Amino acid sequence: MKKNIWFAGCLGALGVIGLGQGCGSPAVDLDSLTNAVPGGDSGAAQCKNGNDCTPPNGCVNGVCQPCSKTIQCATGRVCKNGECGPDTPTPTDGGATLVDSGNDAGGCKSDSECPDAQVCVAGVCRPCASSAECANGQICIAGKCQCTTDIQCPSPLKCIENVCQLAKPTDGGTPTDSGNDAGCAGKPIYKSLASVTPVNAMWTYMGTIGMPAGTANCVAAGANRVCEYEDLVAASARGELGILPNGTTFWVHRTTTVGAATAGPGARCNNWTYNTNDIAQGEFGTISAGAAIFDLAPSGAPGGGAVNRKCGGVSRNILCCNPKCI
Repeated sequence: MKKNIWFAGCLGALGVIGLGQGCGSPAVDLDSLTNAVPGGDSGAAQCKNGNDCTPPNGCVNGVCQPCSKTIQCATGRVCKNGECGPDTPTPTDGGATLVDSGNDAGGCKSDSECPDAQVCVAGVCRPCASSAECANGQICIAGKCQCTTDIQCPSPLKCIENVCQLAKPTDGGTPTDSGNDAGCAGKPIYKSLASVTPVNAMWTYMGTIGMPAGTANCVAAGANRVCEYEDLVAASARGELGILPNGTTFWVHRTTTVGAATAGPGARCNNWTYNTNDIAQGEFGTISAGAAIFDLAPSGAPGGGAVNRKCGGVSRNILCCNPKCI
């Protein structure tokens, strides 16, 4: 069915450009807007729900694009592998009646049938209670499952600001993880501390430990991820770490070789799951005169008991960064 609406003014008020309609046009066929977005780009459409989109796209954040949840799809369709496809009905126990969801109990069967960021537990959609309830390694923050890397999202969605969504093209037309049309120039690397108090070498957050817990702490603090060694070097060179008081120490997550210092989990307190001094070391940095000074473990150094790089009996800050901009 065609959907027409009267506009007293210009279509420019909608941000729709180049559709061949002028001011005062008596009616606009909303179906003709399927492939239009603000600014005149093509390939996506503004929407309120999945019924406004042409399959296999669903309505995600007001834009017709690959789905991540069945609730984003049109009525009668389910989200599988990023596409809204027709539901395959299955018989009830009696074998005589078909039901849309294939779930005779009437509740959800998977997270894809729940509203965004909710999980399906015992046939009921609800906010997550722990990261263990989130799929694909996502983390539970304030009752919502949130991604931290692209691999936690169905292709072709990207993890942007901790939500699986379609990356926007840059000015040059190439999708980026940051989804930032303005590009990366001038964007700060460092965001904030993960918490107001330092933490020991075994990072924890709501039942998770290690690097995922560090990421969750950063997300909860309004950042995107734990800063890695290269981030900290670049942020220090820009003067971004000068806001931290002199003498502030912080854990360093390094996965690349620097001079004679090779990278390994033993230099990261077993990827931040170990807080004694027997078998691992904890690389760290110190703020001095507004810049970062790093204490890295040289290759061949003893596994544990380093005088400075202790995993046990010491607490340091976790530094959090903005999304990587590439």
